Amino acid sequence: MNDPSTEELELLTADLHLAQARKRLAALTACIRRQRDQGAADVAGEHLLCVMRDIMQTMTLHRDLLRREVERQRRLSSERRGQWPVR
Repeated sequence: MNDPSTEELELLTADLHLAQARKRLAALTACIRRQRDQGAADVAGEHLLCVMRDIMQTMTLHRDLLRREVERQRRLSSERRGQWPVR
């Protein structure tokens, strides 16, 4: 059986969360841009956008760590399959 590891499932979840975060960031950026174009400065919105970008950066770093761990596990699993059983 080829069940995904916990890390692989977490990686898939992180990918979904990042996709959702990108959509939210794009929507907020567009909203702030519209307000700015209409002459309405929104300091709170700008601050929220900065916070969300920082969170997105942290989420991306976390996802990269998960990806590296999954790759490491796959490499180790592949190496183990290539070894002869020791008796």
